[in-house]
Amino acid sequence: MLKHGLHILSFIIMCSVHFNLFAQAIKDYEHISIYFGEHTKANVIGLERTSDNQLLCIQKKTSFFSLFSKKNAKFSFDYIDNYHLPKSRPIKFFGNGNKTQLVDFSLLKNRVLGVSISTQFLKNKAQVYYHYIDPSVTTKNNHGFALEGFDFDYKKIDPSRLFLVENYNQEYATLMYFSNDRKEDFTTINYALINNNYSTTTQRTFAVPYVKNAFYPLDFIVINDSSQLFFSAHSANSQLNNILNKNKYFDKIVATQIKNDELNEWVFHLQNKYLVSAETKVNENEILISGLYTSFIDGKIEGAYFSRFDFEGKLLAEHFMPYPNHILNYINQKELEAISDNYGTTEEQKMYEVIDFIEIDNHYLLTTEFNAKEYRYGGTDAPGTTNIVDTYYWKTHILVSKFNRQGQLLWCQLVPKIQRSINDYGYHLSASTYCDTSNYHLFFNDSKANYNEEGAYNKVRELPNRAQFNTSLNTIAHIKINIKSGQMMRKSIMEREESKTIFVPQLSTSFTNTQVQMIIGRKGKKYSLGSITFR
Repeated sequence: MLKHGLHILSFIIMCSVHFNLFAQAIKDYEHISIYFGEHTKANVIGLERTSDNQLLCIQKKTSFFSLFSKKNAKFSFDYIDNYHLPKSRPIKFFGNGNKTQLVDFSLLKNRVLGVSISTQFLKNKAQVYYHYIDPSVTTKNNHGFALEGFDFDYKKIDPSRLFLVENYNQEYATLMYFSNDRKEDFTTINYALINNNYSTTTQRTFAVPYVKNAFYPLDFIVINDSSQLFFSAHSANSQLNNILNKNKYFDKIVATQIKNDELNEWVFHLQNKYLVSAETKVNENEILISGLYTSFIDGKIEGAYFSRFDFEGKLLAEHFMPYPNHILNYINQKELEAISDNYGTTEEQKMYEVIDFIEIDNHYLLTTEFNAKEYRYGGTDAPGTTNIVDTYYWKTHILVSKFNRQGQLLWCQLVPKIQRSINDYGYHLSASTYCDTSNYHLFFNDSKANYNEEGAYNKVRELPNRAQFNTSLNTIAHIKINIKSGQMMRKSIMEREESKTIFVPQLSTSFTNTQVQMIIGRKGKKYSLGSITFR
């Protein structure tokens, strides 16, 4: 690792049919190069890779006057073919869908599918529209199409419960609305299928016999127009989800099949264990679910969970894979110690969550991260005084494990880290991931105090220092894990005093065909597009 190496001006060429970039690397290392472009004023909320390997930049523009309008966010969707972020050109709706608010969007092949809502006070109605948005056109005007089965009482509709689910093959997207029922009522689900020709093929409404506090949606999978599968995690006792800092504990997985207008349900109990976090992955042959499990609702995980289902919703295999004792002993002792400087607080959440689940050569890599959120109270809590409540976001240790189809845990690696931010939703926290044929990579913000002068990690047997974001102490950590052996390497790479920006891991997206991960840096209200190239 080159800590004080020369800023070698080596050219990076990333060639694909539609995505060509040509830039200079700020820093070269043995197996990677990292680059950040110039800062420009923007508000980037996402980078996405389209089905034809183009890079899509999503921006959200707000202004002071938009605070007083229901249309308080203007979204912009643009392709990027160089290291300059495009100027925001917000979309405008006309005709049907005019004066509506865009509430969600999803990729559908190489276009963007958007959903908006308009409320009509005099008619006491709220109408939902869908829009197809072509990022390649210069004119950002867009016509909307009304969904007749999605007209609601405008007083009852909750836009936060309306969202799009991208299908595994991008042939369909599903617009879903979970009704805002009372806690004790069963949940009603409205959904509409929109295909890649941007026409609605199916609209249905069905009720699941569970109260909303007792289940968590995992995925909605469209096989074809007449056959869909809805996977969800459930708790037999909804009270479990209101204790222990509102963590979620589920004791069964439910597969709901909607086929030829008939609804069937299969319930799979988890052998006296609880699922605490899960992610789905769909390939051409089966549906995979992986996550973490525990035997007790005490917040302490025990190992990795893995199951396989066919496209009829039938369970093919299920495995519980305990983690090694030295891993469990460390995280059970250190995960709370990492956030032990809290006082006068109320903890809202503390649990591991899945951040990546991939399949490679009939083996699987599961990556999870410990998350916590707490409220810290200031002031004197007396009449006539001003009290302040700050929200603290924590993202700490990462677990990476590899297992096979037979449910054998092949290796498990712990990545110790401590990250914290205040009142910003954890914008600069977590890690980006990239997988090539030989190695699995993670990148995240860290503190220079965790590394020696050569950039090697120096906190092997102790808790690391908390990540810093100031110019003098911030650095980007690089974790490289050999996929076959599980051997791990940790280095400090680019520091903020060199990059002049703060890395935003959660906005990264990978192009494995050209061995590049596109990344974003932020400096105040300005953003920088960059890349990490793998060799």
